[in-house]
Order: sequence, then structure tokens, then C-alpha cells
Amino acid sequence: MRNTRKKIIFILCAVIVISGVVFGAFRIHEHREREAEGKIMATYQRVNILHYAPYNSGPMPVDRAYRPFTEYITFGSDRWGICVPTYLFLKFYERETGNTLAYETLIDYFSQEFEPDGSLRLYNNGNHPEIQALVEWRWELGS
Repeated sequence: MRNTRKKIIFILCAVIVISGVVFGAFRIHEHREREAEGKIMATYQRVNILHYAPYNSGPMPVDRAYRPFTEYITFGSDRWGICVPTYLFLKFYERETGNTLAYETLIDYFSQEFEPDGSLRLYNNGNHPEIQALVEWRWELGS
């Protein structure tokens, strides 16, 4: 009877410890997912500030989700479909930094949410240093 009681207590303790470890691992995993999602949202916020750059004359709400660049270029587009404020912003960037970035490159890059391999197309993924330089320069310029 005494051995049976010890076994039951041991099994209960083991179940509690295992439950605690599983619950803790789940919470850690959940925290890491939220942290990664927060980094992605902050990345999109920086990109969207870049999108708003030519039109930003004061504080305005900036999304923290993917928005295709084509949503913004129609605002100031000329009859050939070129967004004049964005084009002028790229010329300003070129003048200030000496870095040249083609308008078409910018439009093509930000018109896709995903890379060809299926991963998120984030400016800071290391695959597009010219885009990263532009976004970071714009961020340092101030939002």
C-alpha cells in the first residue's frame, strides 16, 4: 500500500513537471513568434514611410502591414504612369547620397510581397542592398 502511494505521488509529480515544461516551451515559442511578427511589422512600417515620403507634409498614420507600392503611385502619377513625387524623391536621394536607384527597380521591388522562393520580400533580408540603403536612409531622415 505504501509503495503504491509513492508511485502515485511520483507519477503526479512527473505529470506536473512535464506539463510545466510543455507549457513553458509553448509560451517561449509563442513569444518568439510574436517577436518575429513585430520585427516584420516594424519593417513594413519603415517601407510604408518610404512610400509616403513624397506626400508626407506632417504626421500621418503609417500602416504596419504590406501595402503594394502601386497603391501609392496612382496619387501623383502623370499620363505615362510615373509617380512624379516618387521620381523626384529618388532624385533627391541620389543627390544627397550619390547612390542611384532606378525608378523601375523601386516600383518592381515593392510591387511584390514575396520573393521568388516564397519568403517575404523585406528590404532588410540581405538580398537587395540598394533597396535597404534607400529605406534606411529615409528612416534616418525622420518620419
